[in-house]
Amino acid sequence: MSKISCNELIHQIKGALGVIIRDAEVDIDTEDMAALSFQHPGHKATVFVFVEQGDKRQPLASLAIFVLIDDWADVQQDLAKVTKLLQLNTALMSCSIGVLQLNADEQVTALCRRLPVAEVAPEDVMELVEGMIWEYANAAGFIEQAQPSEG
Repeated sequence: MSKISCNELIHQIKGALGVIIRDAEVDIDTEDMAALSFQHPGHKATVFVFVEQGDKRQPLASLAIFVLIDDWADVQQDLAKVTKLLQLNTALMSCSIGVLQLNADEQVTALCRRLPVAEVAPEDVMELVEGMIWEYANAAGFIEQAQPSEG
């Protein structure tokens, strides 16, 4: 990613999303990291896309996608929900479920995926988001529940 900065790449991603997403906002705009967020048009989930320069610990530049699915405080109060999320983590192959700190006092449960920047074209970001949502819905049983019953 030495040829393109985080800032430039996040703006390219925003441009590629512009066909579907009208209000993608660039949230962080620095030399080492840039991010944008938007509301998914079909699922009404908030999506964050981060582009981060590499460092000594992790030399490759990376792209991280987070799809917010629940308020962590609500999930944390129900042991059955926490257990179900942990079980889903073993079923998900292309993403995982984690707790994302949004600010000093807000944590959310989110689908998470991190990839090397070189593996992701800006126009492929929405497809990755859709894949994460589909995989979560399938693993959680939401897709089976939506199928019409026979009989």
